[in-house]
Amino acid sequence: MCIALFPSLFDESKAYDIHLRMALDILAGVDTHNINTEKKSRKFEIRVGINENTDNIIIDINNNQNVAGRGINMAQRTMSKADGGQMLVGEATYQTLCERENYLDLFRSYSALTKHGDSFKVYQFISEDCNGLNIDEPSAFKPKQGDPKLTRIVAYSIAHAIKNILIFGKNFLFQPCRARNFFAHTESKTLIFPFFSKLPCAFESIF
Repeated sequence: MCIALFPSLFDESKAYDIHLRMALDILAGVDTHNINTEKKSRKFEIRVGINENTDNIIIDINNNQNVAGRGINMAQRTMSKADGGQMLVGEATYQTLCERENYLDLFRSYSALTKHGDSFKVYQFISEDCNGLNIDEPSAFKPKQGDPKLTRIVAYSIAHAIKNILIFGKNFLFQPCRARNFFAHTESKTLIFPFFSKLPCAFESIF
């Protein structure tokens, strides 16, 4: 869902943070709903992305007024980096709020990427006094826990070893002592031999 606010409808000088306050009201309302709802299937979370820009009012394919432009696009990209209950704002919104007394030190910055690899900044609102606001670090910016990647030297050594297996034949693969002696003359002895010792016997049919 997108909510677009038009400056002509309010006094910008007095409502500079109207978008953030509106989002906080929505998050608080969702939190109250979840607390008062017993059925787990009726509980839900939302995530919020806020951005500012001078966008275009258009008539869409359903003949309704709609909004299009970079502002709404960046709001969606910003929101996509948030988890449930979190609020992220774009650069323009951050610049509007960051030096206001009510919002000093209440934003945490992150660097994000679009699906095309373009970088942009997002800022998480982290006030502890807002009902329903999740101030945990967004999962999009947490270090990924996974299998370590091969370093360049290990990848090169594995490729070099496979080349030698193809040259020397299958006996090289299935005689560990011979393999150990061979790799004693390389810098990658301890890295390569465990790799070969775990190769399944099904590979024998290749040679």
